Amino acid sequence: MAADREKRGAYAAAAVVALALLTACGGPAEMPDDAAHAPASDSPAAEGPNDDRAVTTPRVAVAAGVLQAAGLGFDLSSEATSAQLEQLREDPADPMAGVVVAPSSCAEPLEQMNWSPTLVADSAEEAALTQFRNEDVAAIGSLEVARIDDREGLDAHYATVRTLLDECSTVTLNLQRPGDDGAVVPTSGPLKHSEPETGYETDSAVFWSLLPNHDQQQQSLVLIREAGDYVAMVSFTGPENISDPEFTQMAESVLEITVLELEAQQER
Repeated sequence: MAADREKRGAYAAAAVVALALLTACGGPAEMPDDAAHAPASDSPAAEGPNDDRAVTTPRVAVAAGVLQAAGLGFDLSSEATSAQLEQLREDPADPMAGVVVAPSSCAEPLEQMNWSPTLVADSAEEAALTQFRNEDVAAIGSLEVARIDDREGLDAHYATVRTLLDECSTVTLNLQRPGDDGAVVPTSGPLKHSEPETGYETDSAVFWSLLPNHDQQQQSLVLIREAGDYVAMVSFTGPENISDPEFTQMAESVLEITVLELEAQQER
């Protein structure tokens, strides 16, 4: 990877998940319990792929990264099944529906941020995704690896996020969500994003904060790095403290181990 490669920010689907939770659920930060984002289970992190699915390069690399996360205290994990990955690749419902964005020129790139590395692979079999957590920490980690079969699609995503970082670093969202009594409650607040400083070289690094100082606030850190024919993405999402250096260091550590495993697999 060239040292002078421009660092490119990237949004994960987690950003849209958080917005969807605000507009539809009105509850605190939790990953949705659906086919695309099954919550981390109460089982210890697996030692590697252990079901009847093929042992692929993405699955082996994700298993290595998840083991690193377990060593850092995030030892409860859940691996997405083939069916869940297929659903993740399908066009999701638009969580921006009914949300007014100011300035309006930022609405389109925000709509396009519902992205996952799985989308650049030709099939779900060329991707892997695992979520991990610590039962005492209000944050969920996610690690995803996919083969880069759609180079144009990946570059288009980078370009979209570059627009967000350069032209839409702070936007105002006007949305509605259900209140405690079921009535619709209007909510207005900022969505901010920036490129955090990292000690590990990445192709993408972004921190975003949604509705800070609000009871529905959400934060996320997302790091991406390519390794040969594959791309790896690690993220942490939660209501607070995601900007702390500890989360950046954990994300870098998990990403580095994943990339090293990807490189080793491709050298064989």
